Amino acid sequence: MAKAAPKRSIWKLRARKGAKFCLWMLLSFFLVSGSAVLSLKFFNPPTSAVRVQRALSAYREGRSYQPASCTLTLAELGPNVPLAVLATEDQAFKDHHGIDFKQLRLALSNRKKRGASTLTQQLAKNLFLWHGRSYTRKAFELYFAGILELTLSKRRILELYLNNVEFGDHVFGACAGSQRAFGVHPARLSPYQAGLLASTLPNPHRRDAAKPSAQMHRRAAWAVRQMRALGGVKYLAVL
Repeated sequence: MAKAAPKRSIWKLRARKGAKFCLWMLLSFFLVSGSAVLSLKFFNPPTSAVRVQRALSAYREGRSYQPASCTLTLAELGPNVPLAVLATEDQAFKDHHGIDFKQLRLALSNRKKRGASTLTQQLAKNLFLWHGRSYTRKAFELYFAGILELTLSKRRILELYLNNVEFGDHVFGACAGSQRAFGVHPARLSPYQAGLLASTLPNPHRRDAAKPSAQMHRRAAWAVRQMRALGGVKYLAVL
């Protein structure tokens, strides 16, 4: 008659199987996420996490969902919109590696309410993650920001950001945002108009570049000054 395996051996076997399963899941995650980011080097994403969430939210509320979007290269966008967004959202973009640790420390110490997320982190959040605030989501955001920076050039990251971030309610990308707010191609926007468009960030559902508030006008004027301080077109040339 066979002896029953000791309980200690059973637990060791289960622990070994559990460890193998966790390792397999971890490797699978790295493989899938790495492949997804690598594909962005060659292809524009067909959708994004934020677009899926907007569509699901509209479906649950019984509303129609008709997002506006169009995709342009960084050169086709012209200089003013990219400069305005960098001036308002991430002036250290060309110098950091996806994470601004100084701003992150300030945010974690509650001394700074916004500005801790770099443009790369914002792109990671828009493409891959869910909305909300938690340490888990922030950890994923930092991870994706890191591999975006390792895999893609600064110019490609900026291009992807400008084509995927919301510039109005269900209006994705600077191309659609410019046409909706001003009725023109983004390359034709003046520095001030580009500043108004950039001032809708980070709250495009409450801010409208077509109907700017006094605060948005002040921010647009500040953005124009910052665009000059950055060096204008020369700043984009070194990305």
